[in-house]
Amino acid sequence: MGQIKRNQGFNLIELLIVVFIIGTLAAIALPVMINYTTRTKTVEGVAMTGALRREVELFWNMSGYFPGSNEEAGISPPDRLKGKYVSRIEVGPEGVLTVYYLDPALPGGTLTLSPSVSADAHVIWACSSDTIEPYLLPRECRP
Repeated sequence: MGQIKRNQGFNLIELLIVVFIIGTLAAIALPVMINYTTRTKTVEGVAMTGALRREVELFWNMSGYFPGSNEEAGISPPDRLKGKYVSRIEVGPEGVLTVYYLDPALPGGTLTLSPSVSADAHVIWACSSDTIEPYLLPRECRP
């Protein structure tokens, strides 16, 4: 009968430790998650160029040189080639494809896919960007 009833629950120190651990994990995970989601946005542009690259390759196979514009390549005008994060895709001189991004995470971001011809007459594409950080580029575009 003389037992003292003890309060059940967590004390303040235990709660502060849990909050500190959760805050530390969030501080580490948030930048990683933001970089990952931005990288998936750049992947959209590369994926959208798949059919366009084939059209440029076909043009080269038929004519022996690369097209200099969307019209010459026989594809839609740049402003009609849009995606969720892509504002337009242009075919430039020498068949170079330029992807323009409109996402706020990629302000003024462009991705360039440049064709070249290998010794065995296959078209090889090189991907690069001067306006997007390398760690945000798709795997096939990283230096």
